Amino acid sequence: MEASNWAYVTAAYAVTWVLVLGYMAYARRALQRARAEYRRVTGHEPGEGDAV
Repeated sequence: MEASNWAYVTAAYAVTWVLVLGYMAYARRALQRARAEYRRVTGHEPGEGDAV
């Protein structure tokens, strides 16, 4: 009985990491799209010449 519990724990651990890594990839792509849109609209990189 205990051995089958470890199978569920291992599966949950694997699913958790798949979700975490998938979200990180999604967030990275979203950030890249946002930066590209910012460059398109403003004509320069974020942080360039923004200091006051």
